[in-house]
Amino acid sequence: MDGATSALPRTGEPLGAGLEVACAKGAQAMLANCCWPETISNAQTELAAAGLPSGAYANGFSSVDRLRPGGTVDSLTARTDLDPQSYARWALGLVARGGAIAGGCCEIGPDHICELKRPLEHTGHTITGPFHA
Repeated sequence: MDGATSALPRTGEPLGAGLEVACAKGAQAMLANCCWPETISNAQTELAAAGLPSGAYANGFSSVDRLRPGGTVDSLTARTDLDPQSYARWALGLVARGGAIAGGCCEIGPDHICELKRPLEHTGHTITGPFHA
């Protein structure tokens, strides 16, 4: 998992520059989407520093290096260490550290989200979305 310890977007640009632009354009929340949970954890402080609700929709791919602009995810493989329980533990940690929004992206499926939903409901968090489980 190259880049998992970085808080930089895949483009290599500083995260702060994008956050400043988003704030200037009226963003109502700051989210990291479709990157590894570890990368999001490393970026969480910077996301929160924007002063808006923050959170993430992490993905479960082992690598996205083969994904080129205009490509599809068909050539990518899923991580084997990110089962629903592991993902829920990570996402609950994100929430415990101040994250207001948690969900999932590629390779994070309904089982992952259901595993996350239960403890969030139990602790009184507001759940939104089309959940049927």
